[in-house]
This record gives sequence, structure tokens and C-alpha cells, in this order.
Amino acid sequence: MDNITEIIRDDAKSIISRVDLSPLEGKFVVVTGATGLIGTYILACLDTFGKCKTVLRFARHEPHPGQPSAHFCSKWAWTIQDLSDPRFSNLGRWGWPDYVFYAAGYGQPAKFINNPLTTIGINTTGLTGLLTSMSAGGRALYVSSSEIYSGHTKPPFCEHEVGTTSPQHPRGCYIESKRCGEAICAAYNLENRRNKALAARVALAYGPGTKKDDDRAINQFIRQAIVNRKIVLKDAGQVIRNYCYITDAVEFMLNIWLHGKYEVYNVGGKSKVTIAALARKIGEICDVPVEIPSSANDVAAPDNVTLDMRQAEGEFGKTSYFPLEEGLRRTIAWQRILYGQV
Repeated sequence: MDNITEIIRDDAKSIISRVDLSPLEGKFVVVTGATGLIGTYILACLDTFGKCKTVLRFARHEPHPGQPSAHFCSKWAWTIQDLSDPRFSNLGRWGWPDYVFYAAGYGQPAKFINNPLTTIGINTTGLTGLLTSMSAGGRALYVSSSEIYSGHTKPPFCEHEVGTTSPQHPRGCYIESKRCGEAICAAYNLENRRNKALAARVALAYGPGTKKDDDRAINQFIRQAIVNRKIVLKDAGQVIRNYCYITDAVEFMLNIWLHGKYEVYNVGGKSKVTIAALARKIGEICDVPVEIPSSANDVAAPDNVTLDMRQAEGEFGKTSYFPLEEGLRRTIAWQRILYGQV
């Protein structure tokens, strides 16, 4: 495929064939974090749907022409805004949105650890400003994280549970601000009975659409395989993860945003794998060697990220998931285009 957006457009068509997007017809929609993986796919779905009145795309920096997000909903301008800035209050100067999809913030540990105050501000100041700007009858989805279960030792984790880590945890800025973001949504629902703010605790969504500097495990391993022709792990890689291909994650999130009846949902996958096994699988697909040291695992990272998906599966009738190997092959094919290795 010679167009870097083609794989994503194909995925978007698949998603909207399974989700009723009619509530968005003729509506004013806001998408924050619009250049990230999830935000890019939301824009691709809205672009494919094509019936929104307005789509306001929020980002900290306008994407360069080569980024996939630059190609979706392109008839509307980008809104460059630092949502962590205390001077940001609401959307009054743009209008009153009917629907807000709040995916702003850093999902990569290296980035949120190095930008702690910004991370906290995005999940509190920015979220509050956008929620209070919604029109009557509006709905918002806040993209939370499975990291709020950090410290919980008995997976699979259910929506009525949270973790036990302290604010001083190495990832505290992210964990605590995500918890606070959910508390803001709950408070908003109490004060604004006509509107609704829901939260999706997303775990390890992956797929085409990430940037070259994305340092999460899957993207890091694929980049090493493509560019360096070998994969080298930083530790023994024995922590367990359940990866969720982006089409499954976005299908769940769109259904939650537009039709969900609960305040909090888990959004995760079924592909249970250790980081070491994941690296070996990518190495096998790319036909490159994998080096795994015997050193201990990162103590800040959770040992097991496995979510209980029964609530979302039961409400939306979804039980089949994109297979991990097929998702990896699709992601690798896209990354080869990204790195000019087609």
C-alpha cells in the first residue's frame, strides 16, 4: 500500500460497519488528542461516517502533512491548544459541542514520567474545561487507563475496583490524574443530569497510526526489527499483557461514548502474552533475532494487566477479537510504510 492512510481507512470502514454512529449526525463534535493512535482512528471513523456538522480537532501541535491524522476530517481546521494550561477554561469562543471525545495526554510511560505536571493538568484542567463547555444533552467519553489498577494483585480487574499505589509511585502523575479524571466525570454527572460523561479504562491498544518516536513495547520492537534488524529487550520481559488491536478498542469506545449506560468501562483485549513472547513473535514475523537479558523487570511497571471485559461484552454483544498475530502483521506492514521500508 503506497498511501500511509490506506490501512487506517480500511480499519475505520470495518469499525463503523459494526457501530451505530447515527447520534452524531448533524452534531458538533470535539476530539482531543487527535494526533495520537486512538484520536487518529476516531477521526478516521468520523471522516468515513461523514455526517457530523463540525469536528473540532484538538492537539498540542498541528500534525505535519505526512501524519495520518492530517488526512482525516481535513475540511475542519486544527485547534492547537495546551489543555494543561490553567488559562484554558472552556470552548465558548468556538461554540458548545454536543459530543466530546477526550483522548488528550501521553500514553507512553517515558513521556508522562518526564512531563508530570503537564500530565496532571491535561487530565484535570483540560477535562473540566471541555465538560463544562458541552451543550445540553451532550455526551463525553474520557479515555482513562488500566494504570488506575496499579497495585491491584488479583487480575482480571473489574470496573468497581481500583489499585493501591500511592501518589509517590514513579508513575503517580499518570495514575492519580487518571483517577482524578474519572472523579471529575462522576462529579460532572451529579451536577449535570441532562448530560453524561463516561470513562473508558483502556489497556494496551495497538495498531497502525503511531508516530516514529512512540516508545511503547510493540512499536519499539517493530522499529528495532525494521531499522536495526534485531530486537533487544531492556529486561527479562516476564510481565504479562493483554493487547487489544485498535479496531476492537475503538469499536468498544464508540459504543460506550454514544450508547453506554454505565459510567466506567474496561476496554482491553484477550491476547495474553509476556513481553518476551511478544518480542519473539515480532522477531519471527520480521525474521530478525531477539536478545533477552536475564535482568529483573522494571519494578514500576505492573506485573499483569488483564481486564475483566464482561460488562462491555455483555452490553454491546462483542465476543470476538482481532487475533494478536494478525494485528501484529498489520501493524508491521504499516510501520514498514512509515519507515520507508516497503
